[in-house]
Amino acid sequence: MKESDIQRQILAYLKYDRRVALYWRQNTGATTFSKGGKEYFVRFGTPGISDILGVLHGGRFFAIEVKMPKRRLTESQTNFINNVNRAGGIAFVATCVEDVQEHLCKGTGIDPWQDDDTGVLQFPSLEDNHD
Repeated sequence: MKESDIQRQILAYLKYDRRVALYWRQNTGATTFSKGGKEYFVRFGTPGISDILGVLHGGRFFAIEVKMPKRRLTESQTNFINNVNRAGGIAFVATCVEDVQEHLCKGTGIDPWQDDDTGVLQFPSLEDNHD
């Protein structure tokens, strides 16, 4: 299995997680192209930005850095994750769908598959999630 396979599985899961309002795959990298006989180098995206970004219902931002097991974060990836968490978002490393389920449950206090007794999925305020 490749990292791109894990990303596909996580994106498929997020489609059905009721806590998630929207999400997207964030592409970053660099490429070269030729135009008029000249070679151009173009970098796109922000270094260190996580692979998958999104917003939970209620407006809380989340970022998922997808890694193969035993792969290490770069310094810029670590900084991005720390900055998101400090700003009140939820950012973490995932090596599988189960990591995403665990971190979103821990970060929100909400099990996406259970309603409260009113039948309505409840979301805590951001103040309830700070240490």
